[in-house]
Amino acid sequence: LQQERQKKAGFLESSDSSKDLDSSAGRRSSASRKHGRWRGRPDSPGAMVSKVVRAVTARHKPGWRLPAMLDSSSRRNLTELRGEAQLAIFQQGDTGSVEGAPQPTENNFTPKCEITGKDALSALARASSKQCQQEIANVVCLHRAGSLMPQSVPRHCQLSGKVSPVIQWDESRLQQGPPSKPVRIAYMLVVHGRAIRQLKRLIKAVYHQQHFFYIHVDKRSNYLHREAVELAQHYPNIRVTPWRMVTIWGGASLLKMYLRSMKDLLELSEWPWDFFINLSATDYPTRTNDELVMFLSKYRDKNFLKSHGRDNARFIKKQGLDRLFHECDSHMWRLGERHIPEGIVVDGGSDWFSLTRSFVEYVVYADDQLVSQLRQFYTYTLLPAESFFHTVLENSHICETLVDNNLRVTNWNRKLGCKCQYKHIVDWCGCSPNDFKPQDFLRLQ
Repeated sequence: LQQERQKKAGFLESSDSSKDLDSSAGRRSSASRKHGRWRGRPDSPGAMVSKVVRAVTARHKPGWRLPAMLDSSSRRNLTELRGEAQLAIFQQGDTGSVEGAPQPTENNFTPKCEITGKDALSALARASSKQCQQEIANVVCLHRAGSLMPQSVPRHCQLSGKVSPVIQWDESRLQQGPPSKPVRIAYMLVVHGRAIRQLKRLIKAVYHQQHFFYIHVDKRSNYLHREAVELAQHYPNIRVTPWRMVTIWGGASLLKMYLRSMKDLLELSEWPWDFFINLSATDYPTRTNDELVMFLSKYRDKNFLKSHGRDNARFIKKQGLDRLFHECDSHMWRLGERHIPEGIVVDGGSDWFSLTRSFVEYVVYADDQLVSQLRQFYTYTLLPAESFFHTVLENSHICETLVDNNLRVTNWNRKLGCKCQYKHIVDWCGCSPNDFKPQDFLRLQ
């Protein structure tokens, strides 16, 4: 095994980034209630911002094997999706902004309310662009007016309590003949950086002609994107998204990217997939393709998501679900407190999952209040990909399809992985799993 950061699960080693304690912005601002206010002044927006900066910061110290390549000249560009114009689900905002973000309409911006609260003031003082400052102010004002997020959300699940059958990987049950109708998998590869050899190694390990591979490369990783496009041109079942986003750890942009990718995959009629499985470049299979296909074919109507456990109140606090966040300038800003919508059960855990096509269709196309209102709620949520799909499924009419197992093995060591290493991009303290070392080999058998 290579020494690299991995996220894990019964079938795959996965690189699941988690959440942790609220360490807030640490050295960042905490203006007093008396002086930490922002009153709009149409005549001098620049002076207004600088005044906020002074008020907020003055009291703080900044402390199967791959087949032979096809002849690319005989094929069309595989990264061009039909109906590309229809794929733009989210139009608002610039790079780093998210769906639903209130957008500024003029240069001389004046907040529509008085901005108070140390989190909001701190975010305004630290935001580097005027647009981001304007978005933050608008989000805060809309939240204060009660028009930003739903107060209650309908629950369609007819079952009470946490519903999840006990389904574990059982080698003895796999000693059967091949399934009469094997499932086909759509792998969503989310990658960034420059590690093209790592990406090629992963694809080689999981590649099969019956499956499909959709790659999203972070907008900042141009070299990796060029290499991925070149690779995709030689295989009919590998494509690169025709669009790219900047995604950050814990950001709403990651959920936005998943939802848009899911819509793309559903609209590819020539790709009749049954399961959606997301992977990072640091993932690696611990079971063969035949074993995975046999397992998923047996449970073709189940959705595999790993939950945090039973203590929902602790999870909500630890995850920051009771806090308002907004993403802009490629940063997740904490803006204050909020309430969880009434009527639903909030759940969450790992953002690495295996989802059925029917559930993906529901999340993407459903025209009901459960999905639409939860999408609005999670637009302003830290680490939304770690909770959105769990919460939608557990409160939906197909809640009985949930299996509390994401088929991953993850090397967690809180003392080594929880070092608040993402505070430069998120106003929260986060954790990451650890590398697999040679001494961990027995755990992966």
